[in-house]
Amino acid sequence: MGFFECLISMLPNHADGWVALWTFTLTLATLLLAWMVYWQVGKLREEGKQARTVAACERYDLDPQLFLAIQKLEAAVRAKRIKKNPVKYRSDMIFVLNYLEQLAMGCNCDVYDEGLLKTFMREPFEGHVESLIDSGAAKKAKIISGDGTNTFQAMLTLHKKWQTE
Repeated sequence: MGFFECLISMLPNHADGWVALWTFTLTLATLLLAWMVYWQVGKLREEGKQARTVAACERYDLDPQLFLAIQKLEAAVRAKRIKKNPVKYRSDMIFVLNYLEQLAMGCNCDVYDEGLLKTFMREPFEGHVESLIDSGAAKKAKIISGDGTNTFQAMLTLHKKWQTE
């Protein structure tokens, strides 16, 4: 008995058998379709996360207020004026540090793609943490009080994580 003859002999020869065969076939097709939808929705979520991350990173260069705050702070750090009078730059420091904290919190809440964020923002992130937090300027400007463990916690945790990688 050949392959096709064997296959034909397995086909049902009454109506109930055909109904069962088609029901099974439709069930398989439905399961395949459901899996494809699940996979596509996952890909769409991933693409949305990446798009949100890129938009948040672009804000660093495109937001005029953030850009001005960064320019003022970088000029003050280069001229060493931020160490002499950090209170003068308090609002700019708060603005930049809040932006960085928002990025870090977005990573923690899985709103942003951490790998993509790290690719785009690692250098500026580390630069601002070092020049504003590690230098003590934020503490002198009374942005961070005490030991600073609760202030900008997400940002500092992400900074430490990136330093160890």
